[in-house]
This record gives sequence, structure tokens and C-alpha cells, in this order.
Amino acid sequence: MISLIIVANNRWGDYATPYIDSVKRHEPNTEIILIDNGSPAPYKMSRDYRLLRIDPVGHYNYMQALNMGGKAATGDWLMFSNDDVKCTGMFANTIKQLPYKGLYGMEIREKPARWGAGKKFCYIYGWLIIMHRAVWEIIGEFDEYYLHAGFDDLDYSWRVQEKGIPIKTVPLPFNHLADRPDHFHRRMTVDGYKENMERSKVHFVKKANGEL
Repeated sequence: MISLIIVANNRWGDYATPYIDSVKRHEPNTEIILIDNGSPAPYKMSRDYRLLRIDPVGHYNYMQALNMGGKAATGDWLMFSNDDVKCTGMFANTIKQLPYKGLYGMEIREKPARWGAGKKFCYIYGWLIIMHRAVWEIIGEFDEYYLHAGFDDLDYSWRVQEKGIPIKTVPLPFNHLADRPDHFHRRMTVDGYKENMERSKVHFVKKANGEL
């Protein structure tokens, strides 16, 4: 089984419902776990997904949401996803044929040497992160120190590669709706976003340099 873990907050609009509908249309047997990450209008229970909530309303912890979903999932493959995504075709067979030892996504990006113990490093761009349960059990949970989205992908990709597990792209029928040059990403409107990004950067660089 494949478990799709969607982290949603409808403060900026309901992206999760059409995303879930698109997945159900193409891959109805996928286990979907919707993590309501403090939505002002909480999502309701549905036969289309398993609903978990982070309370109280307005509390925002992206890493906690990812970990809640990972621990609740029953699938052999785990897909951690933003809500602002659309599925446009079948994907289960492609994922099931991947080598289990790998961290997968739709795009690999690069950070300069000053971020990673004096050497450049690559990471899976985190709007869709895919791994076999065996990798989740080896690497462990996402680091909840970071709180907000933006370092989940950097940190996990770093930890995976430190264990000798490769990161790879895989062509899948998913579109990230926020990937537009004219789009101001909604996470930047979260209270304390800039301060938390600086705090998170310091934490990650220390970790990458072996200071933590």
C-alpha cells in the first residue's frame, strides 16, 4: 500500500479537497492521511481520508504534522506532500517499482558550501517527498525544532545522504500549484516566519557541521 500524507491549512484557501479528489480519481486505493495543521475552518471527517488535527486552531507546526502522518500511515511507501498539489494520472506502479533504498521527489535542488560542512549538497525539494518505510525507520522522524516548512527537505535529505542513501528524482503525475514565478508563497505570511527561518538556518548549519 501507498500512504499519501497531506499537510493542510485552509487559512489561504482549501487546496486539500481538490487534491484529494484528484488522487482518488486516479488511484482510489491510496491511503490518504490529511493532517489539519491548525486550520481556522477545521476540516471534517470523510470516507476519502483519515483526518488528524493539530490543535489549537492557529497553531502551526509543519514538522509535527509530517511526523503525525508518518506514524499513523500503514503503507509500505510514504509520500509526504503539501496540499497545493494536483494529481494528473496514475502513480502507484511507478512508486512500487522503485528501489526501497532512496529518497525520492520531483526535483533536486542545491545549497552552497557554507550551508553544509564546507561542501555543496543537494536535496529533494520538499513539496513531495517519497520514501519506503524502511528508510523512515532508519532515519527517523522529521526534526520538529524547525517548526515551519522550509527545512524539512534540507534536513531530511542531509540525514539520508549521511547514511549513504541516495536522493533521486522520479517522474510522477503531480503538479505543484505554488511553483509560479509570480506567486508569493503563503508560508511567508505565517506569524514569525522570517525569525523562524533564521533560527532554523542556524540550527541546520550547526547540525551539518557536527556541532549538535
